[in-house]
Order: sequence, then structure tokens, then C-alpha cells
Amino acid sequence: PYLSDALHALEQELGRFVAERSRKALFVHAGVVGWRGRALVLPGRSRAGKSTLVKALIQAGAEYLSDEYAVIDPEGRVHPYPRDLSQRL
Repeated sequence: PYLSDALHALEQELGRFVAERSRKALFVHAGVVGWRGRALVLPGRSRAGKSTLVKALIQAGAEYLSDEYAVIDPEGRVHPYPRDLSQRL
């Protein structure tokens, strides 16, 4: 369990590093799903329920894009930031 926790923490820090320093896209802390050809961006703080909502939307037929960041390019298009859907207990 310690190695798994350490790897998860490293992944979080690397993601934050990339998000904060990106010059080509805006990274918004958010859950994101695709719905009927559009991106639904669900911003929120940690532990606000973003992952829970993303999971419910996927079960309702939405396409998973992210539960960590909405990656928005200069034209306003949202890109996936795929990783395992995580839910804290």
C-alpha cells in the first residue's frame, strides 16, 4: 500500500506541475464528460463530488474525459485528460 500511495502522490504532483506551467492550454480543476457532442465541464475543489458526478454521468451514457482537469485549448476546445476514475472513501 505504501508504494501505491507514493505513486498516486507523485502522479498528482506531476499533473499539478504540468497544469500550472502549460503555455498551450488552460487546465481547470474539474470533472469532464462528453454529452451529445459537447463537453460538460464540472469545476470544483477537491472532495466536492466531481468524481462521483462524473461516474453517475458515465453510467447515464456520457463519455468519460477526465475527473481531474478540463484541458482547454486557445480555440475553446476541451481535450481529454484520461486517468483512472478515482473516488475517495
